[in-house]
Amino acid sequence: MTENKLKCQIFKGMFSDEVAVRIHAITGEISFFVPRDSVQGDIETQGTVRVRVFKENGHSWAQLPTENQATVAVDDAQLVSA
Repeated sequence: MTENKLKCQIFKGMFSDEVAVRIHAITGEISFFVPRDSVQGDIETQGTVRVRVFKENGHSWAQLPTENQATVAVDDAQLVSA
């Protein structure tokens, strides 16, 4: 796995140390709560979230810093080098 950044929209989280991020996965838009320190950008703006990426079956998969390490298929165009 390699460390990358994934483009996202950033929103206020439920707690002060987290934010909600909306990403564009291959299957559509999906939202997650992640630690605030894993995101670059301000609330209500476009930013990036730090992810771990691996390739499998011809797709790039991003492992997000969620409590359960959510993993989603993403388009390479959504990734930014760390």
